[in-house]
Amino acid sequence: MSVVLVSPAIRENAASGTELRLTAADVQGVVSIILSAPAANTGTIYVGDSNVSTTRGIAIIKGTTQVINAPDGQFLDIYNMWFDAATSGDDLLVSYLVKVN
Repeated sequence: MSVVLVSPAIRENAASGTELRLTAADVQGVVSIILSAPAANTGTIYVGDSNVSTTRGIAIIKGTTQVINAPDGQFLDIYNMWFDAATSGDDLLVSYLVKVN
């Protein structure tokens, strides 16, 4: 299997308590997502479904990276993955690997 790395998009959560999609477009064939919370952030970023909040979801602490891999033979639906920031103005860097033929 060949994959292509889609460069990081910086996503800012201007208002804590407001969930945002990881991507603005429906991307097909995603096998891995790389999520990084810059060390310059003040608080924690939370990633999950549309019910993500500042206390619910996968916690990504500032200065760390979380990798989410699809199960073998499957893909991730990153258009339906969301994030929220515990602190207004914090960023999330979103990169992903897409399967190519």
